[in-house]
Amino acid sequence: MLSCRDAEVAARSLGELLDVTPSELGAVLQGLTPHQREWEWEATPWAAVEARLGVSPPEPPWQFVFFHAARTLAPVSYRERGLLPLDQALPLVLADLRGLLPAVTDAEWSHFAEEIDGGRAIAAIRQRLDNCQQRGPFGYVVREIAVDPPDSDWPYTQCPETVSDLIDHSPQGWNLRARYENSAVPTIVHFAGLVTDVGYLASLAEYIWCRLHQEPVIDLTDAFWTCGTPVPPADILEVELLAIAQKAEDG
Repeated sequence: MLSCRDAEVAARSLGELLDVTPSELGAVLQGLTPHQREWEWEATPWAAVEARLGVSPPEPPWQFVFFHAARTLAPVSYRERGLLPLDQALPLVLADLRGLLPAVTDAEWSHFAEEIDGGRAIAAIRQRLDNCQQRGPFGYVVREIAVDPPDSDWPYTQCPETVSDLIDHSPQGWNLRARYENSAVPTIVHFAGLVTDVGYLASLAEYIWCRLHQEPVIDLTDAFWTCGTPVPPADILEVELLAIAQKAEDG
């Protein structure tokens, strides 16, 4: 299974696909001189691997590991339900937020939920529901991007977009954002997906190249979208809790 979890895993997985060793891959990619990375296709790390090692990938599809960034109140739910598209996840998100507000009466919550039509009256959420890619689920190719995205991408592990939109429309006195951020856990969900686009292999090779040359990976924001199809629990490979991992490193 191809994966950009880290440079070692990436080199090993691409080597297995092409039936070459990580050392052979490294020798080719190490020889490419760093520059501004405005690659012509013929000069990409992937093209160099194919040409200099005389290899080609097997016929697609290829199985990749993708990295879904989130902040969640119930990490175990990914094991139970998988990853859901926005239309299916929205009622569950609202139920989670309701659970953070024990002092809010049912009448007050019902008024809020009706006012936003279960979230569909919020323009940004409605636009996502109507957009194939934004409906999700989706995952990044490179784990590091999921953990620490560039400024141009939404910081999902701080607060997912839809959750942020719902909070922005809630009464200020509920203090819902602070309640959510104090209770929810930054999470990276590793899941399997099949792809046929060779561009994913090119991203994998470029990621290895970046790490060999100590180049930033901040623009490797390629992602995989299911366009409204759930990722089933069987395809959830790992639920990584960033806060717990950080505490372990600190300790």
